[in-house]
Amino acid sequence: MVCSLAEKQFFKLVLGGSFTDTNRIAHLVTAYAKAGIDCIDMAADVAVIDVVSETLTQNKQNTRSLLKKARPVLMISLPLDPDPHFRKITLNRDNCIDCGICIPECPSGAMAIPKTTLEISQSLCFGCSRCVPACPVDALKVLPFRVEKTMHAALSHGSVGAVEIHSHYCDAAMLSEFLEKYSDSLKKRLLSLCFRPKALTAKQITDFFQVAQNFSPHPVVIQADGDSMSGQLGEDKSIPALNAADTIKKAFLQLNLPVPYITISGGISEKTALHLQNDRHQYIAGVAVGTVARQWVYASDSLKAYQQAKTLVNHFH
Repeated sequence: MVCSLAEKQFFKLVLGGSFTDTNRIAHLVTAYAKAGIDCIDMAADVAVIDVVSETLTQNKQNTRSLLKKARPVLMISLPLDPDPHFRKITLNRDNCIDCGICIPECPSGAMAIPKTTLEISQSLCFGCSRCVPACPVDALKVLPFRVEKTMHAALSHGSVGAVEIHSHYCDAAMLSEFLEKYSDSLKKRLLSLCFRPKALTAKQITDFFQVAQNFSPHPVVIQADGDSMSGQLGEDKSIPALNAADTIKKAFLQLNLPVPYITISGGISEKTALHLQNDRHQYIAGVAVGTVARQWVYASDSLKAYQQAKTLVNHFH
């Protein structure tokens, strides 16, 4: 993972901090592991970690025959404070008129009317909220959920090699307290910090990072978050993430500090690769791809899913 970051070719598959459908997860992991990725980011849920680890083991022989890369590092995502990556849709059944207008808005297929009433698969929902404004009767709402009950077991899982900490406020004192609380588990793993730098000062950004780097014996990664869970395919949809990365880089340069490994997420698609060819963005160490990566292989059989995954990954290599 660190080698790929240093070579500016890091590719992370983001399953999502709220995504727990094990059948879809196994399909995605099979395709992308064979395609040659560096990391798989998932919910802090033992069932999810187990299915990812078992799928990689089951496909070990096939994967090795296709790749020279090592097994992808397994990463779990945790919220430091309220964050849009950790929420689920809720349905007010009394308000719902079962019109189905929300169904085409859902990128994961979590909504359906199998008979006469709308049903929502919570395991498929990853909290993007695109269905909410489509509802004509305000029957849908996204609510945050807490992961404390599952994170202890997830952090103890032997397959987990990295942890990504998501934050809205980037409070250095809060991060310090969090790292100390889970010190025994976190010291052993690579750390990544995911946040949007908008409205943060250079000192807030660098202090937040420095707390993590002083704690960890490994290089800490910053994932610059752009248009979270947008699922958009347009070339310009990468710009918020690229701008976020530029802001983070400038914060370190402004304070005469070494620029850490910076990756980008939110609005990332194959079109992002065109931007990364620009000299201005040569410092970016890699990408984290979620909604688009899922959409590319969801409806495909095993062979086509691998071919689609490989095509997407190759855009960045």
